[in-house]
Amino acid sequence: MISIRRAMTVRRQGPTLGSKIPGPPPGGFAPDTAISYSRPLYREAPHAATGLSLVSFFFWTTFLVSTAITYLWVFNQTDIAALQLLEVQVLIEEHENVNRDLQVTIDELSQIDRITRIARQELGMVMPAAESLFVYLPEVTR
Repeated sequence: MISIRRAMTVRRQGPTLGSKIPGPPPGGFAPDTAISYSRPLYREAPHAATGLSLVSFFFWTTFLVSTAITYLWVFNQTDIAALQLLEVQVLIEEHENVNRDLQVTIDELSQIDRITRIARQELGMVMPAAESLFVYLPEVTR
């Protein structure tokens, strides 16, 4: 049986690129002596400058935050405009109602029967008698 320390050492060291991974012994492993190897699948590239990723992070964070703030501002302005539109529509309806009432009053006051009754009863006016009117026009010479 293989010791745990040996298995940890083999796993920790692991094979490197270009090295051979030892295969199982010719007779295979016994079930209790199996060793698991972890091999990196690719070589890790050296990291680029971390400043660029920080700049990128701050840029995208700033961009997203400013986009969210702009969206909320536009949404708020749209709500304000919609409320103002509703207020103006209510005001227009009120003015149209007042105009209708005034038009009804104008129609009532301008009826000829009413005008004639007020002229006779309150002002004492009478209808003139029918008369004939003759108008003589001079002849035009050409």
